[in-house]
Amino acid sequence: MIIFNLEALKKKIIQYKNESNYEETIQLCCDMIQYGEKNNHHRALVEGFFHRGVSYYNIGDVKNAFKDLMQHKELIEKEGSNKDFLNSYNFLFALHLYNEDYEKCKDVLIQLINLTNRVDNKFMLSNGYSNYSHVLNLEGAHEEALNYAEKAYDLARRYAPNDEALIIRALFNRTKTSIYLKDIDQSKMFLDEIESMEILKNNPRLLVFYYNLKASHYNIKNNESKALEYYRESIDILNNYKDHILMKETYEAMIEI
Repeated sequence: MIIFNLEALKKKIIQYKNESNYEETIQLCCDMIQYGEKNNHHRALVEGFFHRGVSYYNIGDVKNAFKDLMQHKELIEKEGSNKDFLNSYNFLFALHLYNEDYEKCKDVLIQLINLTNRVDNKFMLSNGYSNYSHVLNLEGAHEEALNYAEKAYDLARRYAPNDEALIIRALFNRTKTSIYLKDIDQSKMFLDEIESMEILKNNPRLLVFYYNLKASHYNIKNNESKALEYYRESIDILNNYKDHILMKETYEAMIEI
C-alpha cells in the first residue's frame, strides 16, 4: 500500500515551481487534485488548484489559470485560512495584470493589504506593497510607486532579513522606479545590491528580472547596444524553460529599443 504524503508532495511542487519547472509542477498538482477528489481531501484540492493555476499562468495558459483560480476560490469560501485568501488575492491580481486592468489590480491589492494588516502578516504586506508599486509604475505614477517600493523594502529588511526572495522582490521595484525616474546613480546602487545577493545564483527567473533591469538601466544611459546585450542574456535563459509571460515582456522591451 502506497501512503500519500501531502506535505512531501507540496514541498516538491514548490521546489519545481521555484525552479520554473512548470510542466513537472502541473503534473504533480494533477496528482494532488486527483488524490483530493478521490479521497474528498479538501486541503489537497486547495493546494493543488492554487499551485497548478499559478503554473498555468506562468506558461501563458491564462484560460486554465482562471479556471483553477475559480475552483480555488470556491473551495476556500467553504473552508479557507487567511493565507488561502491572501494567495487568492495575489492570484487574482496577476490575472488582472495580464488583462492590463490596473484599477481592478489596485482594488484587489487594497483588499490584500487590508487583510495583511488585520492578521499582521508582514511578509504578504511587503509583497502587496511591491505589487502596488508595480501597478503605479505601469500607470506612470512613479513618485507614488517609489513610496510603496520603499515601504515594501523596509518591511522586508526589518521583519524578514534572511528572506532574500522577499527582499529582492522589493528591490526590483525600487530599481525599476528609479529607472523610470531616470535616476542613474540610484538605480546603479540598487542593481549592485541585487547583484550581490546569493539567490540570483540558483533562480533563473530572478536572474532574468535582474538582466532586464540592467538593460533598462543602460537604455536610460543611451547605451542601446549594452541594453540589447542584457536582453539577449535574458532570452538565452528563457529559452531553457517555459515562462511565456516573461518572454513576451522581454521581447517587447527589445522591440521598443
